[in-house]
Amino acid sequence: GVNDPRRSRSPVYADYDGDGDTDLFLVNVDQQGVLFENTLNEGNHYLIIDLEGVISNRDGIGAKLKLTTPDGAVQYWETRSGSSLGGGDDQAAYFGLGSNTTASSLEIAWPSGTVQVVENLQANQRLLIREEVINTSREHEPSFEAVSLTPYPNPFRDNFSIEVQTAFPSEVTIELFDITGRRMAPKVIVNTTTASQTVSPHSALSELAAGLYILRATVNNSTYYHTYIIKQ
Repeated sequence: GVNDPRRSRSPVYADYDGDGDTDLFLVNVDQQGVLFENTLNEGNHYLIIDLEGVISNRDGIGAKLKLTTPDGAVQYWETRSGSSLGGGDDQAAYFGLGSNTTASSLEIAWPSGTVQVVENLQANQRLLIREEVINTSREHEPSFEAVSLTPYPNPFRDNFSIEVQTAFPSEVTIELFDITGRRMAPKVIVNTTTASQTVSPHSALSELAAGLYILRATVNNSTYYHTYIIKQ
């Protein structure tokens, strides 16, 4: 059925039927999409990994995975967002294990700089792996993106809130700039714990013109994170 005559734009993949292999959804122009179910079964094994960031972004975008099987084969995966104009693939990491019934090790290099290793994973399952938060004393400098800012709602109209999360208790300075680099509101200083905290910026935000703005976080006089927010 793959010789579909319609005006196709792009295929996106995911394990639609939960059997460990990737199925394809074909996006067509001004016509109904088509789902191709992969029914091949050759007795091989698989492992599917979903990521959940804690200090890194929640979807683990940018994480790099390295999987090793007992036969010595090594596979790599980088978690990404978006795959084409017409749609986005499943963000999970798909590994074909061949005849191996286990994976010897899975190494995850998170965007926060944390490297997490999980060993002896059983095949033929879909796992959710949450980013491990390592206790870091103030004797050690945090890695890049050791602070996470999540503005909501984004886009906003009159005001918004910011969820702030750090790897260890810190004093975080948050600043708002326009795209030319002008500071648009007074600094906000937050003393964080290892849990998420929510703060509201200055009330003058309601007077800002519609457009794109930049949030910047600074910890210990070093800038670690910035994100974008839009006013409608």
